[in-house]
Amino acid sequence: MESFVPLLITGIAGVPGYNALHYFRAKYPGQVFGIRQEDNLRLTGPGVVACNAEDHDGLARLFDRQQFAAVLNCAGNCALRACELDPALAWRINVEGVQNLLSQTVPRGLPLVHLSVDMVFSGERDGGYVETDPTDPVTVYGKTMAVAEQAVLEADPSACVLRISLPMGTSSSGHAGAIDWITSRFKKGRPATLYFDEIRTPTYTDCMNALYETVLARGVAGAERRACEMGTESERRTVLEETWSRHNSSTFRNLGAVPQPFPQTRNTHDLSESRDARHTECAGYIEPPTADSAALSGLYHAGGPRRLTLYQIAQVINRVGGYDPCLLHGCLRREAGPIPPRAGNVSMDCTKLIAALGYNPFDPWPLYDDLVPGDLDWHYRRPTDDPEPGSAGRLYRLLCRNPARRHRGDDGDAGRAERRYAIAAARRIG
Repeated sequence: MESFVPLLITGIAGVPGYNALHYFRAKYPGQVFGIRQEDNLRLTGPGVVACNAEDHDGLARLFDRQQFAAVLNCAGNCALRACELDPALAWRINVEGVQNLLSQTVPRGLPLVHLSVDMVFSGERDGGYVETDPTDPVTVYGKTMAVAEQAVLEADPSACVLRISLPMGTSSSGHAGAIDWITSRFKKGRPATLYFDEIRTPTYTDCMNALYETVLARGVAGAERRACEMGTESERRTVLEETWSRHNSSTFRNLGAVPQPFPQTRNTHDLSESRDARHTECAGYIEPPTADSAALSGLYHAGGPRRLTLYQIAQVINRVGGYDPCLLHGCLRREAGPIPPRAGNVSMDCTKLIAALGYNPFDPWPLYDDLVPGDLDWHYRRPTDDPEPGSAGRLYRLLCRNPARRHRGDDGDAGRAERRYAIAAARRIG
């Protein structure tokens, strides 16, 4: 049994958390728990716990009861329009929720993997952002996520913050996330309008799950080494509690109300690895931790290697799913309304992460080059000799799951649990 279980996964209503919960529960049954907001009554199942991220006392009771060994924080309100219209709600979930989580992980010395997002950048340059680039978000969502990641790194220098892009997988609701939202429009015969000039680096959730597992395993190994260096359990507890008290008093002093305007975020992270690190063909590989495996702490960019506009992403979904091509519309960001504002080219350079791991954790999305649009009308052209025309099943196999991923095999409880999840997800898409 891996030393990072019992594992807590937050934000399981979102695409990253939902897919991570199923991945880890299949591999470590009975040892993985996910929390959702109390008003999300539809999200139920084994290991699912109703607990609001901002509920300090409820979170404390959950940690005391389950004695978690590590935490994967996927929580956050990413509804752009809702965040613009209600900044206080965005602050409460995206920032105060992180404060509450840190109040449990830091004093207990628990490894923490925190997910941030590429939307902390404006995209007003030609992409290729690295970790040392200053953040300049244009949305309330991006601003709260920038504040949250800074708070994590200041309160817990051993934590790992992964800035992700668009996670490509299914959602719990069937209409959240890029694939499910676009698909939900097309399959009902409704049009979908996407942007020609918002550029992201989408990533298969299969690749992301394997990355989380590696980072968590390394984080636990690093925590164990730090614990040995601190001496006795009593001495360790005292140091950790003092650390949290110090950061809690300085970093979160003014969290009682939403700052107006949001504070300027700063970037103090060092990018020491060479930008010429070699990319290796090892996506989906899970590296077993060794005594020499260095824990990944600090900030890392974790986007896929292929840059695509939102319009191109919708083209892929439209053609692979076999939907009516006339339903897809496109426009420039400036042609859309002012709420919510849209970022531009927020593609990220992941050289630092690849160098730290020693391999490239991500395959491109979509995996196959012949599924990458070459022009604005690409999705209208359907190959007449295609032995498998567009369908919901094909969309799931090629776009929601990574065709090149390393399967665990057909035997055992983990394989059966994963197949049940896959069948249910494919049916929702169809």
